[in-house]
Amino acid sequence: MTKKKKAEILLVQKIDQLAMMDGPIADSTRAREIAEMDEFGLHEFRELTGIGVGTYGIYVISESGVGLSCDGYLLSDLTSRQQHDLELADKSLSLTFPCTPTQFCEWYEATRGKVDEEAPEKGRAPSDFPLANGFKIGLERGNNRFIQDANRSATSGKIISAFQVKATATENKKWWDMRLRDPSNYGLMGARIQAGKKGRGNPSYWSPYFVAIWLADKHHMTRSAVLAAMSVHFPNIDCDNLMP
Repeated sequence: MTKKKKAEILLVQKIDQLAMMDGPIADSTRAREIAEMDEFGLHEFRELTGIGVGTYGIYVISESGVGLSCDGYLLSDLTSRQQHDLELADKSLSLTFPCTPTQFCEWYEATRGKVDEEAPEKGRAPSDFPLANGFKIGLERGNNRFIQDANRSATSGKIISAFQVKATATENKKWWDMRLRDPSNYGLMGARIQAGKKGRGNPSYWSPYFVAIWLADKHHMTRSAVLAAMSVHFPNIDCDNLMP
């Protein structure tokens, strides 16, 4: 190997190490764009996670995909059960490029830890990989099934009650009424699931998840306050991706 080639490899490794420390490259807008692609590869994977070619914990990332590192042991040194478990883990934790956004999301969920049976209220452990804010939003917006899920929708009244932006209930209702009545002017159209109709009993419905993202992105509420509100009022909605 030439000195020039070694220098190029060292430079790439250094850049990847910096990316690992800096987190995802893509902002929320770019992450949504990637979620709407038919397929993507290493370049977009790196944008979403901040992780490039090289070894990252137990994972090996290359231009062809993500796999598990087998350094340090031989299959012949393992029992049949251990070989079987390793094969299953390698299958669920591997990702081939190009992949669809859905395949990426399924792989990402597989990298999260299992629920602790002794403390199920804590939910699943976070993934080993960071993920750019906006990707899951973009993916869900392309999947109409979430609209039919009652756990993912809320009336205007519930949104106002859940997210206390202003100090008093009167001020808070007035603030929300302006924005929920004119969502296109305030950037909230993407959070509205169903427009309300005239007459009682026909309220508009909103996605608490998308509203929460909007509140945090626009700095109307801190992310910690948004997460607290979601955990109290919408505990069934996974808010991992709301974290900074």
